[in-house]
Amino acid sequence: MQPISNNIGVALCTRCNYAEKDNGISPIDYQCQAKGLHNCINGYCTSCYKTHLPYSGGCYSRHTATGFAVCAEANQYELDNVTVCTECADTSHAPRNGACTLVSASGSLFSDCTKDADRGLCTGCSSAGKSFLFYGGCYDRSSHIGSRLCSEVAGGACKQWRSSFDFTFSKAGGTDRYLCGDANNGVHGCATCRYGNGVECTRCSAGYLGVDGRSCGKDCSGSTQGACSEVVEESSSVKVLSCRCVCKPTFYNNSGTCASCTDSCAVCKDGTSTGCQQCSPGKILNFSIASSESADCVNQCVAGSECAGCGLTIDGSRYCTRCKDSSTYPFNGVCVPDAQEDAYCAIYENGVCTACSEAAFLMSGGATQQHTIQATPSAMQRRVASARHPGGPADVRRGVWGQGSSDQGVCVCEIGTVLMRGVCASTRDAAKKKTAAIAAGATAGILVVGALAGFLCWWFICRRKRASFSSSCTTLIPPSKPM
Repeated sequence: MQPISNNIGVALCTRCNYAEKDNGISPIDYQCQAKGLHNCINGYCTSCYKTHLPYSGGCYSRHTATGFAVCAEANQYELDNVTVCTECADTSHAPRNGACTLVSASGSLFSDCTKDADRGLCTGCSSAGKSFLFYGGCYDRSSHIGSRLCSEVAGGACKQWRSSFDFTFSKAGGTDRYLCGDANNGVHGCATCRYGNGVECTRCSAGYLGVDGRSCGKDCSGSTQGACSEVVEESSSVKVLSCRCVCKPTFYNNSGTCASCTDSCAVCKDGTSTGCQQCSPGKILNFSIASSESADCVNQCVAGSECAGCGLTIDGSRYCTRCKDSSTYPFNGVCVPDAQEDAYCAIYENGVCTACSEAAFLMSGGATQQHTIQATPSAMQRRVASARHPGGPADVRRGVWGQGSSDQGVCVCEIGTVLMRGVCASTRDAAKKKTAAIAAGATAGILVVGALAGFLCWWFICRRKRASFSSSCTTLIPPSKPM
């Protein structure tokens, strides 16, 4: 038992009693407990996960008073799945493979270090060994961290740095290697980075990555908001949160700053004020140019000169479900000329599309492009992609479409099955029919499939029906009441 420093007199356990069958019980945050993500055996730890710092056989949280007594916060850097120290708080110690270790005379476990007389760091490493100097510490090339940093050592220095290790970087034309989080050369608080026209941070060790890619902060402010996703660490296979600041709705990333989109546009493509991907309520995308870099928003559906009925409302915007002109049909919720018939609608009549080509699928009397489901998350796209049935997600893929009237829903086959004679059958054995969704309708002339398949389609998908619709199957995206 020993005090961690002259200022913090806390007795530390350096080794725990352990059972033969459970030798992972080790000193972690002052208690003998399960090792968790730390590397521990026979009652003590040999290395700690990046949330903790190693000290005298135990692991201690890096953000506590004990952690700061081992290594000041400014000297802690995330490197792979561990936190390394570049200068130890106790001046009798120095970093060995990133962990503060007592430096003593020849014959000790850490004799490679030529220690600074007044500071807890190394100024050089023995040329006789396989260690190299890196940020105030000596790293053994055969150690986990040492092997990730360097592939060739000579004379106490690394002769060949590993460029693929994205926790460090080299400047253009330089031979020195720097930590991504180096406040002087890199980005303070950065864990991983790449070097192009300066250092660009790709993940912060804690907090949020700024929209400029060159700052890490505790939170997001101004016209930005936080967005986090899980990433898997390569060396530990542990899932960790990677958070960044993104531009708020109605703003876009313009070379590292958030600028306003054009009026009525809620989400626009990064790098341009136009190129709208989602409109504000009351407006809808002009799908005739939605695939270009200059897509804009147009007024929502109004029953009148072009549209006979606005039967679909999504996120506060109305879409057309029947056109006035019999030679037009709703394409992505907007009436378009029949010049696009060959591309999207195979059969149309009375202002609605009744059968789509392979380039689109039928929805609420109109044709909807396949690519819009997988493109930007606009209101309509989210509603389409969210259609589900108990057996799995609806598979709206090319070639799977139904024929029917404008008020007819389209049930589609699940993955691994194909539509054969109106029934979803297994691709492995066409004779074994799966009870996936099938096209259904109540209008005359629709082929009625077997009672069992029809019942199952109704049971799993079509139980809800609207009073104003004649179909026995709900639409893929249920329209709201016409306004």
